[in-house]
Amino acid sequence: MLMVFALLVLLLIVFALIAAAMMAFARGGKPPAEPMSPAARQALDKIQNLAGNLAVDMVDHAQEVEQITSVLKAIPADDEAALAAVSRLVQINQQIQQQLASTEEKLQTQARQMEAQAFEARTDALTQIANRRSFDDALARRIEEQQRRGVETSIVLLDVDHFKKFNDSHGHQAGDEVLRHVAQVLRQN
Repeated sequence: MLMVFALLVLLLIVFALIAAAMMAFARGGKPPAEPMSPAARQALDKIQNLAGNLAVDMVDHAQEVEQITSVLKAIPADDEAALAAVSRLVQINQQIQQQLASTEEKLQTQARQMEAQAFEARTDALTQIANRRSFDDALARRIEEQQRRGVETSIVLLDVDHFKKFNDSHGHQAGDEVLRHVAQVLRQN
């Protein structure tokens, strides 16, 4: 039983590390330049709350199993009390399995939400391509890689000629459409 408890605590630690890694990935592996967004903070708080609740449930479960085990040791094997204790043990194990399944589902949901938030934080809403934050992070990683291992890096900058004039002449909606089209061409190449 102690082994199961240890494995569950290890599972909680792994989920917490995954959450921390996802948050670090969302920042490009660097400490945040600005405070964490409210949505990211809320997601992290939910994960920490779930982990804390699960840890409390596991302690309660371990205590109940210990009590039942004590009762079983004191009862002759053919006694009805032994059968009731085993029945109770099966029942609390089923309850903890349901709680674990529910918690795992909630953690997976939170992980998906964090992934979506990380994507949104690094993607331009209009064009759906990497934004300036993503560019800055990628550039910093490439410079570090070049300094560490001597890997050559190239940067390609693109300028849409006379875009401001086009945008002013034809309106922002037409300008937005041009930017979407340029982004689509970039994604295809």
